[in-house]
Amino acid sequence: MIRYDNGNFYMKRVRFRIPNNFFINSDPESTDEYFIELRPPENDYILRVRILDNCKDTFWEICNYFSEDAGGIPAEPPSAISVGGMVGHHVIVNGDTVKTANYYAHLAMPDSKDEHFYYYIEVKDGERMRAILDSPEIKWFVDNIKYI
Repeated sequence: MIRYDNGNFYMKRVRFRIPNNFFINSDPESTDEYFIELRPPENDYILRVRILDNCKDTFWEICNYFSEDAGGIPAEPPSAISVGGMVGHHVIVNGDTVKTANYYAHLAMPDSKDEHFYYYIEVKDGERMRAILDSPEIKWFVDNIKYI
């Protein structure tokens, strides 16, 4: 379950904050115990946050998003990241035949062999992805992810 306490959200041992004026989608297309979907005030992209279990290493998980079955095309090769005391990989994947773009970040949780903290951004106009990732709201969101 997700716990809220004094401006902070907690999923297991990961603390994160939601940018001001973002909405929590109370009717997302998929749910589970450690899942939250967020939308900015303009409602022009989706930010999903979750804990995934039964994961392999972060690079392997990221590569699944642009496999032949997934159909996406990586905008650039997956690269390593470090966020809030966790390490992992991230990638931007463009649609094969549509203009959508998705950003995926898998971060290995240090005290678990197979759980990842995962955040994902989806935008219909893929040309906007870099601006969204560089926006003050998303930078603030990422800066406030902490493994505790």
